[in-house]
Amino acid sequence: MKKHRLSVSHLQGIFVLFHICMVVYAILFLHPYYGSNDEFSLAAIASGAYGDYTHYFIYLHSGFAWILKFFYMLVPSLNWYTLVMYGLIFLSLTAVGWTWIRRFPRTGLIMAVLLVLACTQPMYVEMQYTKTAALVTAAGYVLLFCAGRKEDGRRRLHPGVVSLGIGFLVLGSWIRFQSFGMVSLVAFGMWLALALGAWKEKEWKIFIRRDCMPCVIAFALIFGSIVLENVLVYTPGSPEAHYKEYDKARQQLLDFGVPEWDKYQAEYEALGLTRTDCINLQNWLIADYDRYTADTFKAIVAFRQDRPFQWEYLVDYFVILWMKPLFLLGALMTLFWFLSAKDQERRQNWLAFFK
Repeated sequence: MKKHRLSVSHLQGIFVLFHICMVVYAILFLHPYYGSNDEFSLAAIASGAYGDYTHYFIYLHSGFAWILKFFYMLVPSLNWYTLVMYGLIFLSLTAVGWTWIRRFPRTGLIMAVLLVLACTQPMYVEMQYTKTAALVTAAGYVLLFCAGRKEDGRRRLHPGVVSLGIGFLVLGSWIRFQSFGMVSLVAFGMWLALALGAWKEKEWKIFIRRDCMPCVIAFALIFGSIVLENVLVYTPGSPEAHYKEYDKARQQLLDFGVPEWDKYQAEYEALGLTRTDCINLQNWLIADYDRYTADTFKAIVAFRQDRPFQWEYLVDYFVILWMKPLFLLGALMTLFWFLSAKDQERRQNWLAFFK
């Protein structure tokens, strides 16, 4: 950096160019595809394949559906569902990379490049809206908790950065609220670290204004939008309200697991279901909405209440995690943080990417 007189802005520009090259490479050579059956349904609904453009998405918040509807009404021939998702992924990774480079130019650039490399396959190739929501939410928390300039030993946030961070949090919750919740649990640990620092430095007013108020505003917008959607879009008693009931029952069955036919044959037959129906449920081939109803899902969950915990699923889950580049990158970053904590002079920076 000193030899070639590269500033932070130059490094950020280099990172963006590298990021663009990786996106082009993924599109041209890695053949992107949708990572779940839900993705095909969402893209079809957004494109108006089932009739007019609509905001009844079930899986997605209606606010995000209106954004997609707006783009499809402008240029109907483009696959705006994929383009918008790609755009959010690109903006989120860029925001995280820029924040790291701004705070620690040398190591931040390396970590930003590693992040893009790790995310190319799971985000740009195997696109799935649940992962996209998690990434967008994570970018929002990084902007709120990590971005900003240090002045007089204190981190100061620009109003534009705060607005962008809040916007990312709202969009992440609109795309997939469950992903927003999981990332928020991790972000709560980051917030506790900031609270500990404020307690040591006796800077509660700054902590509340800088690290609490943006989150309060974001949560108010998120939960307020959910209430408005339930009241204005899925009006109680309307035909559209059934969509929410159906999706809730579907999620309950998905979380609880579809029981095997051999163990619960009598219960299935009492509901009028055959072995083929059970296989369809286990593979989530449930497009026949007259047969696979919300009442059917609830009835299956009801007779499977005594399901024991299956440890082999937990073991398989950890094995899958160790095969994921993002998990390995996160483990490597955690190792770096703890190693840096051993040096007394650098102990204050061991949470460098969080502070």
